[in-house]
Amino acid sequence: MNESGGTGNSNQPAYIFQAVWFKKPHGSRRYRTYLESANPIAAKYGARRLVGLIPKELIRGDFKPDYMCIIEWPSIDHYYQFLKDPHYQSIAPMRDEAVEKVVTIDCYRIS
Repeated sequence: MNESGGTGNSNQPAYIFQAVWFKKPHGSRRYRTYLESANPIAAKYGARRLVGLIPKELIRGDFKPDYMCIIEWPSIDHYYQFLKDPHYQSIAPMRDEAVEKVVTIDCYRIS
């Protein structure tokens, strides 16, 4: 599996975990604007945000993004199709203006 295409099982849902660090001082506001534009496009590909989280307290470790979410897609291929969508590509620069760093992980759901 790679960023340019999906090689995962297209019959299994994909759970994409993202951790986001915003650019200061207005990245979070810009990211909200980006999400308002990206969410309807993602929905066309079957995306469903399971949870969005803002860290409250770092209990252990060295990991403190500004925002985290888990998005369910019908398959990893749907996620990659979304990334290639021309409408999404036209708003992706908005995300880049808002975000300092992003960690994106394709996860298996075990419960």
